Amino acid sequence: MSDSGGHQQAEAERHLIGLLTGAWRTQAVSVAAQLGIADHIAAGHHTAAALAERVGTDRDRLRRLLRLLVSLQVVTGDDVAGYRLTGSGELLRTGVPGSMRDLCDIYGREFYTAWGSARDAIAEGVPGFERAHGRPLGEHLRADEDARSRFQRAMNAGQSFLDEVPARFDFSTAHTVVDVAGGAGPCWPGCCGAVRACAGSCSTCRTCSRWPSRTSRSAAPAGSASSCPATCSSPFRTPGTCTCSPGCCRTGRTRRA
Repeated sequence: MSDSGGHQQAEAERHLIGLLTGAWRTQAVSVAAQLGIADHIAAGHHTAAALAERVGTDRDRLRRLLRLLVSLQVVTGDDVAGYRLTGSGELLRTGVPGSMRDLCDIYGREFYTAWGSARDAIAEGVPGFERAHGRPLGEHLRADEDARSRFQRAMNAGQSFLDEVPARFDFSTAHTVVDVAGGAGPCWPGCCGAVRACAGSCSTCRTCSRWPSRTSRSAAPAGSASSCPATCSSPFRTPGTCTCSPGCCRTGRTRRA
């Protein structure tokens, strides 16, 4: 095998190993979010010993997690100089603008477990979440208030990239845009803005909003709507967090983004 061929194979092997160990990185970040490590570092606890005392974990095991988080560029430093948060680490804090703590939490718990049933889901044609948890996502959220609340907050997190969706998908022939489980529903107004006239809805609370035509839309703020109706039966509903308006979308062709 030539030197170039050997280099290409080594790169291919490293790439594949990187894909296979992605689950480890997911769990490391998710566990850090679940333990609230970022909050404690921000509060001034910078060593493994201090953090372990705050979160109630084994010090040596936590030090290993912190070393992995350093390699993932979530934190910087070491146990001598102390650990500090990177920009990504800041997003694991609770209540900060753009916080993704709940998103990291649910991706490492309910969603992670669902992906563990991917093979059976593909073979049997059953949703992975239902296969793993024994019931559909909607039923799971109805039965578990904590999961429902975390899910809603997670869907409201990490949405800074949604402004790019209209530029990356052709909505020119769409009449209706449905944002499935879209949190507070910031995505579909922008998607509707890509076409002349469009009805949109956020199925977080199974109510719809009629979005105005391009000529009148500039006067309406994106996502402007009332709070989720008290009569809403959606499993995704969290009072006071859904911003879908009452009403009904007009009949039309629907395309998935």
